[in-house]
Amino acid sequence: MRVDPIPLTRDVLYSPSATTDAEGRFELTLFAPASYTLLLCKGEICVITPDPRDVSRMSVTVYPGERQDGIELRFFPEPWDDIVKDE
Repeated sequence: MRVDPIPLTRDVLYSPSATTDAEGRFELTLFAPASYTLLLCKGEICVITPDPRDVSRMSVTVYPGERQDGIELRFFPEPWDDIVKDE
């Protein structure tokens, strides 16, 4: 899977995506200070589900010189598969 960081303000550049490893870990380098939402993607498809626990409904704020570890993203395959099958 891929993690795409989407800045929540228009004056912040988009940062590169990160691909998860075999254990689902990923590392992003983000422009700071800024807040981002994160999208989980498979291949070229990114989906925002209506589930309130969807990753895209959270935000991460970063500050210069700060490192954040341990951010957990949950992938919910059922609503994702329902949306993708209609495409």
